[in-house]
Amino acid sequence: CMAEIGGLIRPARETELIEIERLPSDRFPNLKQLAPSYGALDTDAVFEIANDILLEGIRTRSGPVRDGR
Repeated sequence: CMAEIGGLIRPARETELIEIERLPSDRFPNLKQLAPSYGALDTDAVFEIANDILLEGIRTRSGPVRDGR
């Protein structure tokens, strides 16, 4: 699981960008267009956003906070 998460919060490797470039443009136009941004990810920003999303999900699933809880 950590390897999968690592792939989401780190910049894409050159080999991964080449693999994306080789994909058919008619089937993966958005992925190919976004590929350069995958190579330039700001890992600190991605980490912060991912944590914010996780915490918001926990808050949403846990329901309203009551006094004394």
